[in-house]
Amino acid sequence: MYEYVPGFPKKEYDFTLRHLASHRSGIRHYRRWEQENTRPKSMEEGLAKFQNNKLRFEPGTDYLYSSYGYNLLGIAMEKATQRSFEELLTTYVTRPLGMEHTLPDPAEYEALETSGFFIYKGGQAREAKSVDLRLKLPSGGMLSTSEDLVRLGNAYTYQRILAP
Repeated sequence: MYEYVPGFPKKEYDFTLRHLASHRSGIRHYRRWEQENTRPKSMEEGLAKFQNNKLRFEPGTDYLYSSYGYNLLGIAMEKATQRSFEELLTTYVTRPLGMEHTLPDPAEYEALETSGFFIYKGGQAREAKSVDLRLKLPSGGMLSTSEDLVRLGNAYTYQRILAP
């Protein structure tokens, strides 16, 4: 991993891209307050939130869901290919699968035909404020349609993408 992201601080244990992809690197997940309405200028700037933290366990010995681990994996992908994550996503996932309505979370929703945002509270669905989720790229922060998600699900199910 350090070959692709040499600026990432060395940890007490080495971990691999496979550890990052399988949530077995020991890198923590984000805290609730870290995810709301903050937008790093780049994916690399987003590393500042966790890069100096100790690993939670020796890589490969346990499992911990980690969006930050996926963010680091996305940076490594960009460095290895010299292409942006969004370009890689379009080239290898959304375009080949015909996912025409899947995109990174834009700053302005008014231009999109979104259904809005809702929260389930007190037994009712209530309108919620929009939250800028772009900081989650590439681990999240995407908008899509149900049709595009079915296309992605079918691709996984029938091994048309990321086949073992």
